[in-house]
Amino acid sequence: MDIDVTTFGKYRLVKEIGRGAMGVVYLAFDTVLERQVAIKTIAANSSRSEFRQRFIREAKSAARLRHPNIITVHDFGEEKDKLFIVMEYLEGIDLDQLIALRHPMDIKDRLRIVCEICDGVHFAHTNGVIHRDLKPSNIKIQADGHVKILDFGLSVMEDSSLTQSRMVLGTPNFIAPERIKGEPSDSRADQFAIGLIFYELLSGQSAFNAETIPAMLFQILNAQPFRLAGDLAEKFPMMNQIISRAIRKEPKERFLTVLDLAMSLNALKEQIQQTAVCKSDFLPISELRYGEECETLIESTSPIETQTIIKPKMSPKGKWGLRIIALIVLPLLFWIGVHVFSPEKDVNPESNPINEKVPKGFVLLDAIPYISIEKVTSLPDEAEVDISNLSNRLTPIRLELPVGKYRLEGLSGEDRIPIKIELMVNSYGEQHKVLIPDPDDVRKAVEELSVSVLEE
Repeated sequence: MDIDVTTFGKYRLVKEIGRGAMGVVYLAFDTVLERQVAIKTIAANSSRSEFRQRFIREAKSAARLRHPNIITVHDFGEEKDKLFIVMEYLEGIDLDQLIALRHPMDIKDRLRIVCEICDGVHFAHTNGVIHRDLKPSNIKIQADGHVKILDFGLSVMEDSSLTQSRMVLGTPNFIAPERIKGEPSDSRADQFAIGLIFYELLSGQSAFNAETIPAMLFQILNAQPFRLAGDLAEKFPMMNQIISRAIRKEPKERFLTVLDLAMSLNALKEQIQQTAVCKSDFLPISELRYGEECETLIESTSPIETQTIIKPKMSPKGKWGLRIIALIVLPLLFWIGVHVFSPEKDVNPESNPINEKVPKGFVLLDAIPYISIEKVTSLPDEAEVDISNLSNRLTPIRLELPVGKYRLEGLSGEDRIPIKIELMVNSYGEQHKVLIPDPDDVRKAVEELSVSVLEE
């Protein structure tokens, strides 16, 4: 063992079991509780007080995490100027090693692995801990097939090293663009990494490939990976849709939370469970990159352009039907306008459903596939809400609406399937579930749209 000590307090080192840019991992024995543990020593200058304080703060946060999919931190400390962290000892195989074996794997097992990663990461996020270094080598697949996420709380050392040397430690394939640019990052950086892990688990290869670190960083910032192809990808287009959303360059365009990502993965898993899909090889890669399939719709954000793009085709019979309805309805509307809405009639501003005095809530909408919001109507009085001030109507989208019930009308996905959504807006934080149609089958309203209403 390449170390000048054989014990760390009550822990006796047995052998080295791993080595990386962050330090060395040893199998050790807890002489008090008489159990095997894993000890990771930190390859850093622990004499710097600021570094030690950050390490202790992060280690305490990680030690509080108790979840089936997160490795348990038992202890941490310092021995002869060496920082160390004590974790449960796991037997199994790292996810990168499992992928490298290239054994056929049931697509349902691959989805289960990613869903368990999401479960563990979401639990950490709700407890204020962001991993920041998710990658296949930090995912342990145990003998029973379940996931354990490693190295929570240790990414702070990587950040410190980045600040000192301006170099990226290890393989940067899974670093979110905002971190590369030195911008503030949040939990959505972990989501970016999960999307890339899902891609690699399905395809057997990294989404970004380059011979040098600068070239790799350039790809992450500027290039889009090639889409998954093959029978499975064509049969279940949600695979590519989920990956495309999770690895968007801009954090605000990704899923709202890892929980939303997990919900979409579970919806995909339910679709696949209804089929006889068994073990399969890795999916091939197409010549089409992510983002290319919806560039036209995304670029057309003005009301006129959007209406031109999404205008549905209508049969001649339908056109004649609309003309007949118009001949009947227009005179009726004219009569109502003359006799009901006269200039002398005083309209009570308090009755206006979109009056500024009414309490408002902020609604965050997300969907797989994306939705183009075309119309928002206040219920039950059918008053249309003005959304002309929205520069972009594609989900994910943030709407500010007065408290009340609403109907949203729009078009779902590349097929532009008409949909209607009803939701309730409150002035306090709350989770809602609404339904949108599945683009693969217009007869079903199947996929769940996550709606979060935040306090103003």
